[in-house]
Amino acid sequence: MPATVSLLHRRKLGNAYMNVADVTFGSSYPTGGESITALQLGLTTIDFVLPSPVGGYIFEFDHTNKKLKAFTPTNAASTHTHTNTLATTGKDIILTHTGADIKGSANTDGENADMDAEPTNGHAVAAYAAVAEAAWTRGTITIPDMGRNVAIVVQNDSGGSLNLYEGVSTFTVTGTWRGAAQTEEITFTSTAENKAVANGKWRAKYGVKPFDTVTNITVDNVPDNDLKIGAGLGSKIGLPTDLATPAEADVTKITKNAANLATTSIVDTTNMTINLGALADGDDFEIVYLGVDALTGVTITNVAGGAISASAASEVANATNLSAVTARVIAIGY
Repeated sequence: MPATVSLLHRRKLGNAYMNVADVTFGSSYPTGGESITALQLGLTTIDFVLPSPVGGYIFEFDHTNKKLKAFTPTNAASTHTHTNTLATTGKDIILTHTGADIKGSANTDGENADMDAEPTNGHAVAAYAAVAEAAWTRGTITIPDMGRNVAIVVQNDSGGSLNLYEGVSTFTVTGTWRGAAQTEEITFTSTAENKAVANGKWRAKYGVKPFDTVTNITVDNVPDNDLKIGAGLGSKIGLPTDLATPAEADVTKITKNAANLATTSIVDTTNMTINLGALADGDDFEIVYLGVDALTGVTITNVAGGAISASAASEVANATNLSAVTARVIAIGY
């Protein structure tokens, strides 16, 4: 019975994939190893396979013949000491962040002047909820379609003019970004001259930090009763990894709906975002950039006595039953 492969995880690695799989051997091990195909490892082309030892067995992948070989130790190593030196070099990774058919958004503040229309997807993150009895509880929260900044949006559909809080109102947005907690304070500062919001109008203020999820929104100073407050989507798209330097020059190409965008003044090297400006539902984008340094070379030098001889392990005998043995492997390729 041939080996069986169970694909456990599949991860994007730049333009390639790094997959993790379990290989369970058959009941009759063939000399030279069990054949493993790229398809079984979730790939079309295998560049490298790294197996881990298990149950006392040592595994080696024959990249030429695409076979996983099993060995058992035969010689004990003599007592010795050795020193390893690790030499590494760094290389910028060229990464691509893309989005297809994304949600539309704006990114222009309307904090102190009435807006005639709601910003695009102005309540796509949190539904509008009305201020009542000098208190506000945010509406139902929806996870953003992708990592991006959010906006606080105020709506007046009461039938008359209503006032924002005169002074500073701080909206605290909490959620996650790249799997870690993310918090941002978005403030509205209003004066006696600009606090009035006319009926049928909106106000909006955009944050600068990207969020994968939003879990809560609170505010310290609420406006007049019957004003409605929600949260919408911004156009500052978060990069999955940090820029290499970081610098604006790390971003080498940006396209929106197949048209090139200039990178000048739209790259935030602090929050790792790209401001794509006004977006409509269904827009596409592609961002090509240099990511953080990667480990590209490792050299280990042992002093005399540190190496293990080739005869220290021998291949498992032909027809050996290894059906109880499962080796975990990391496969890299396309």
